[in-house]
Amino acid sequence: MNGVAGPLQHTFKEASNGASSSDPGIDVPGGGSLPRWAGVARVLGFFLFTLLTLVIADRLIADGLRKIRTSTLGVMNGIVGGEINARILVTGSSRALTHVDSRVIQAATGGRTFNIGINGSQIDMQVAAFKTYLRHNVRPVLVIQSLDSYSFVTSHGGVDYPGQYMPFLGEAGIL
Repeated sequence: MNGVAGPLQHTFKEASNGASSSDPGIDVPGGGSLPRWAGVARVLGFFLFTLLTLVIADRLIADGLRKIRTSTLGVMNGIVGGEINARILVTGSSRALTHVDSRVIQAATGGRTFNIGINGSQIDMQVAAFKTYLRHNVRPVLVIQSLDSYSFVTSHGGVDYPGQYMPFLGEAGIL
């Protein structure tokens, strides 16, 4: 270096000298100054505000999804809410959901029947849903488990339709 101070050297030199306790702070447009920690406080405040906003939004979305009474979310809400309490329970993948009509079984047997089949689910997610059912509902007298070749693959590579599990991630068997 030839002794000429460039802008980076100047900044480094100021930073290495350190600010004394009598340093007035950071100049702001329009005159005046802010304490040096004010910038850090503003950034920290921004991140805290963003975090709080995200937590509130998550809670509102999850609470809204737990109010749904139809489709897959409605079935899971019924399971977690302890509202099903069937004597005969049908479980499995989408084949159970679409191929087994619980109304026909209920008409033939006279016992309350409910189908908790889940679209795109493998056996591990079906077992998790069934265990969640048992934690919140009366144990069924009969369980009809629909099995197909897709059922025997586990979901370690990821689950199909992961959004259907979002409001229930706090359940022990689901996560």
